[in-house]
Amino acid sequence: MANELNTMLKGAGSALLFLVGFLLIGFVIGFALSELGIHNVEVIGFGIVLLVCLMGGALWGRALAQISGYADVRALMLANSVSYGPAVILVAFGLGELERLLVEQSQSSLPINILFEVLFTTGTFVIVALNGLANGIALKSGSMAARLASLGGLAGALGFLIPTLLLDLAGRR
Repeated sequence: MANELNTMLKGAGSALLFLVGFLLIGFVIGFALSELGIHNVEVIGFGIVLLVCLMGGALWGRALAQISGYADVRALMLANSVSYGPAVILVAFGLGELERLLVEQSQSSLPINILFEVLFTTGTFVIVALNGLANGIALKSGSMAARLASLGGLAGALGFLIPTLLLDLAGRR
């Protein structure tokens, strides 16, 4: 039991380091470029975020292989690279369009904080589920792909939703 907990904590820590950390680095670089007045900064910014997420995904795949002892390191690196970066960009575009439709055009009767909780929780689910699906495919197991996608997506969504609900209940909107 202690060994399983240790493995889970290592996996979660490596996800925080490589996925969230690299995503933040991509955003920082993108925002810094936007301050320079460069033309087409949105395209360049998305390209940088995608590139950084591809690298972070690959490094996370390597970390997962090392943590789990999985021999095919390259398969996990590839799976995480090609699933995480594109999923982040896909969700970012989707959230942007939904924000334009639901917020800017006032097509939602929900309070803004609730609307964003729903949208970002769903976006988190999509990113984690796609990543889990890719990992299961890399492990050459359809049942594992389904489990990682569904349970991983649910865990990722709850990991986002629970703190935001607690903050909302505490009056932090």
